[in-house]
Amino acid sequence: MGLPVIPEKTQPEAFTDLLESIALEEVGLAHLINAEAEKVLGS
Repeated sequence: MGLPVIPEKTQPEAFTDLLESIALEEVGLAHLINAEAEKVLGS
């Protein structure tokens, strides 16, 4: 297995990717919290 290829990005592209990653992580956490709330409330 070789080293991963990391594409070159401009600073604005990297910043956009970082923000998108954070947003997707927050959506995932929101789904988990919602699922747990539904289990507790029995909906």
